[in-house]
Amino acid sequence: MRTRPTRAALEQAGRWRLAFRERNTGGVAGRHLARTSGSSLEFQDRRAYQPGDDVRNLDWRAFARTDQLLVKVHREEVLPRLELLVDGSRSMAVDAAKAELAADVARVLADAARIDGCEVRCILLGDEVRRIEPEELELGFPFEARAPLEKTL
Repeated sequence: MRTRPTRAALEQAGRWRLAFRERNTGGVAGRHLARTSGSSLEFQDRRAYQPGDDVRNLDWRAFARTDQLLVKVHREEVLPRLELLVDGSRSMAVDAAKAELAADVARVLADAARIDGCEVRCILLGDEVRRIEPEELELGFPFEARAPLEKTL
């Protein structure tokens, strides 16, 4: 018997979002702008040159104006991915509420990630490790594996 996400979880699934707030509108490296600096083409700021900085990032026009060595800092672009690991052992089905909650959480997180443009990888950990497509989450989880989670990991 498979434990499926509840109707309430399916209704809530489309309402939640992950913490990606800034979207990149034109880059090819990723769909979102990270909160850290990186090496993309998205200009973020300038800062004073420090020994060890890559000289290719020096802003020569700013140097001509100010006589100070400044380095261009760029915004990192990322293609976020959610890797959702689900415990498929029998211990998850000991209590029906526990199994139902696990199925609900997996579905809500996967849908929230997909809505935000993330790649979603759902992996069922059991006697064998098996990748589940996000569309299959609605079918639920068997929770029949004999191997405990620590052995599978």
